[in-house]
Amino acid sequence: MTRHAPSATAGVLADEGEMLADGWSPDTPPGDNVVAHYLSTLVDRLVGSAERTGGRWEADESATFVDLESAYVFDNIAVCRGPLGEAELDRVCERASVFFPEERTWTVLSFDSRSDLTHHGLGRVGHPPLMFRPVGGSAPETPAGLDIRPVDDRSRLADFARTLLDAYPLPPGSKVVDPRLLESGLTAWVGYVDDQPVATAGAHTARGLTEVEWVSTAASHRGLGIGASMVWTASTVDPTAPAALIATDPGRPVYERLGYIPLLRLTMWART
Repeated sequence: MTRHAPSATAGVLADEGEMLADGWSPDTPPGDNVVAHYLSTLVDRLVGSAERTGGRWEADESATFVDLESAYVFDNIAVCRGPLGEAELDRVCERASVFFPEERTWTVLSFDSRSDLTHHGLGRVGHPPLMFRPVGGSAPETPAGLDIRPVDDRSRLADFARTLLDAYPLPPGSKVVDPRLLESGLTAWVGYVDDQPVATAGAHTARGLTEVEWVSTAASHRGLGIGASMVWTASTVDPTAPAALIATDPGRPVYERLGYIPLLRLTMWART
């Protein structure tokens, strides 16, 4: 195990060759920093999903590569372990090009907003904000008629899949709706209005942090507070754990009203 020394302070230099804690090594404890904690939780879900659905994964000191063999580009992803230099990021892209089959669409999630990866055949997706919600807070008012039910059987899973495919939207063939994922510690919900499924949300808790995903609301029911109630349900599935998510800029105000704090912007590239 790597021996970590305290970070150097003004006027105090570390010994030559001494390892200083930087928050990104594989043995960094979960509570060291929120961003590394989120990435480890995300990777935990992705690797678990691959193992339960027949996908593939591998990892090195720079990134974790997961191929769910999915039609949804974000299901097949290289997650960088932390801030990388330009040469390291190039090596991640080169390894990803070998790891993923030629016909696969895939994504690189990194911290680097300035490097140009177009020479790897990638296009920039954007710079989504990573947001964090501490434990506590008050639940939003539940919109009239909204009934939030857990996905606990095949019928509910079918409603979850159909709603997510239409409202998110997701392409057919996404592994997100594979029933085997419900056996891996993932939790999902469907929001119903007049017994019709109109919204979804999901969560995965690992290492004391809840990762929120798959938030969607049908176009016909947006602007009513349904999305906020779905996010709150997912965020508080374990009331003792804080939560984190990758947001969109349009959705960011909703998350902020629920107590989410923007931490930084990540960068996503994709080969389609």
